[in-house]
Amino acid sequence: MIKINYNIAVVFYICFFVICSVASVFFYQPYILIVPFLLLLAQVLIEFAIKKPFYLFLFTIFCLPLSVEWQVTPSLSLDFPTEPLLMLILYTCIAKWLYNYKSFPAYLLSNKLFFILILHVLWLMINIGYSSHPILSLKFFIAKLWYVIPLVMALQNLVISFKQVKQIFFVLLTSMIFVVLQSLLRHASFLFSFEGIKYTLYPFFRNHVNYSATLVLLLPYLIIFKPFVTYKNEKPKITFQVLFVILLVTGLFFAFSRGAWLAFILAFLASYIFRIYKIKLLIFSSICILAIGLMVIFHKNAFLKLAPDYNTTIYHQRLSDHLQATVTLKDVSNAERIYRWVAGLQMTSEHPLVGFGTNTFYYHYKNYTIKSFETWVSSNKDHSTVHNYFLLTFIEQGVIGLFLLLSIFIFALLKAQYLYKECIHKTHKQLAIVLGLMLIMIIVLNFLSDLIETDKVGGLFWLCIGLLIWLDKNRNSAIIEPKPIV
Repeated sequence: MIKINYNIAVVFYICFFVICSVASVFFYQPYILIVPFLLLLAQVLIEFAIKKPFYLFLFTIFCLPLSVEWQVTPSLSLDFPTEPLLMLILYTCIAKWLYNYKSFPAYLLSNKLFFILILHVLWLMINIGYSSHPILSLKFFIAKLWYVIPLVMALQNLVISFKQVKQIFFVLLTSMIFVVLQSLLRHASFLFSFEGIKYTLYPFFRNHVNYSATLVLLLPYLIIFKPFVTYKNEKPKITFQVLFVILLVTGLFFAFSRGAWLAFILAFLASYIFRIYKIKLLIFSSICILAIGLMVIFHKNAFLKLAPDYNTTIYHQRLSDHLQATVTLKDVSNAERIYRWVAGLQMTSEHPLVGFGTNTFYYHYKNYTIKSFETWVSSNKDHSTVHNYFLLTFIEQGVIGLFLLLSIFIFALLKAQYLYKECIHKTHKQLAIVLGLMLIMIIVLNFLSDLIETDKVGGLFWLCIGLLIWLDKNRNSAIIEPKPIV
């Protein structure tokens, strides 16, 4: 029977290839020849998803730093191949859960962090009804599902051991190292200039902000690999692991991104706070500082004094000039942020409870801008948003959406602290602190950018949430750790 089915499949693909070949000649479209190969690839991936689902998941994670933007239609783009692979995992898992409901990880239903996540997703669905552009908000909601379900829910079925967690980190680091290497080699031709970095990242990253953010988020993972420790009964890996550290840190430095550097410094400081179990104090003090800062800025419209000089606010081609302009608020990127933040804050008073709808900021914000804050890049040809994900959430999802997003971050940080304190095994503790540091860096980065809706930083964020829930379930499971050489 297997042989007959195999022969039938071969005959079918040969016939289909002949049909596509004739069609490509008849319609003068050579791209039609790609269709049979895509169909064959789809079949292989589907069989792989059924028989070896974890390896498909691992391949998807490996592709995360390597994915490229694919403009499918003028109004639809995908990050290829990451998003199609996530869709495949999504459909496979849903089919599995429907076929055998007992395979669904039931412990998710009693997890508080997952409960808040479900409320967040439900609000995104409800928010479509209040949106000024329902179709755009519906696309946003569907895209959110193919990140949340594979990286949070399906992960609970696919990852069954800490060894697999290490494999996830390893493939992430490996693919990111490739991006860093090619960037450094290309950057060398520009003599590692500040201006040259933006020419070295295509096609993997749109700009140096996304690149540096992804890079800095992977640095805490090296804690788990213990790069300066060699184990008994294992081949020496220290050379390769130290090389990983050197390449990642070098790549981060030459990314020339102030936000990533700040996130790295704050995460280093926060690692101490985690170890003394003071994360609650950090959260409370951060909220207080933010609240006081907002009151100062809005007292008697003091924010109007931050309006930049249109003529002196420019993009600098040297790092020293760029940093000096940052301090004096004469850098165009910071000035443009303030321009959009002011507009965004005025938008929040229009629909404070439910917002304008997800994916709609660009279509409204120019009606709320203040002329004195305008810069020479305010035309916004790339349709970018407000450059602060928390403000963007307030604008598009209202105070309800912002509350749910902040709840996810706060509960996740508290869960990381709890797991670091309660886990028995040292390796589990290390994973907890790595995930906590990652969350802190994501918070810092998203105060200056809108990165959670990108495939790379957004994928790492949801992976972090999924692993926190997984670790909470498996924190007392047996684990065998090799003993280091003294």
